[in-house]
Amino acid sequence: MNRIDYMAALDRNLMSLPEQERRDALEFYLNYFEDAAESGKTEEQVIEELGSPAHVAAKIMSESSFRAKSAASQQAFKQAGEKKSVFKGVQGTFLAIGAVIIALPGAFIAGAVVISLLIAAVSVLIAVGIIAVVVPLALVVSAVLVFATVPSFGPGALGAGLMLLGGALMSGTLLYLLAALLVRGISALSTWILKKIEDSRAKRRAAK
Repeated sequence: MNRIDYMAALDRNLMSLPEQERRDALEFYLNYFEDAAESGKTEEQVIEELGSPAHVAAKIMSESSFRAKSAASQQAFKQAGEKKSVFKGVQGTFLAIGAVIIALPGAFIAGAVVISLLIAAVSVLIAVGIIAVVVPLALVVSAVLVFATVPSFGPGALGAGLMLLGGALMSGTLLYLLAALLVRGISALSTWILKKIEDSRAKRRAAK
């Protein structure tokens, strides 16, 4: 068997390979023969070193199969990584939506509680102020009328009305101070509630 017969047999044994790989393999062994001839080796010596065309073809095909499997494995690994990244992105989106859904009701509830307390405080202040001021003023007016019609009862009624009016002014001052403290307490409470909600959201973001 000479070089031409050897290469023809190798070509036949490599027919199952893709065209480009088969040509590359044939070109490699053809150059191998040429390099060996330049170094002084005969074709018979080269064939003896290489082994039969079937043996060389089996070796080439096994290497080709290994490369194909490696490429397939790398592609599968890459696709798995892309899927995992997409899954993480979707998971992160749902977690963010869930955090918002959980946090919003808490914020709305806290806001509703604060507003309700403020409205109640203002309502109480207005109601008590009206009672504390209007009633003594009515007594003073009544005392003046009584004094005008029944002089003997007028001074006593006027004095009682003025005393009640003074008490109303003192009560109003105390109520104002109590209302200011109540408003500050409600403001501090609302700040604390909102801070707790924000801290909870920050922990959930850090856990991601």
